[in-house]
Amino acid sequence: MEEREIARRIVGVLTRAQDLEREPEDPNHDAEVIGELLAECIPPVLIDRSWSDAQLTQEVNRQLDAPLQLIAAAFASAFI
Repeated sequence: MEEREIARRIVGVLTRAQDLEREPEDPNHDAEVIGELLAECIPPVLIDRSWSDAQLTQEVNRQLDAPLQLIAAAFASAFI
């Protein structure tokens, strides 16, 4: 997912959160909205079953670094 699309989705999540603050609904729905965002923004993590715990940790961190940075930057930008 591109940076611009991530930013749009985050604005949508924040708008939904603001709406729910005014008119509370099912609190589990918030988690579903965030879960959907993460599922769309974070690519599948590819692992090799032969990796050690240390290798697995290093590779998961490497694969998730860029997507999580984009999500954090988009939340920060929307907040500002």
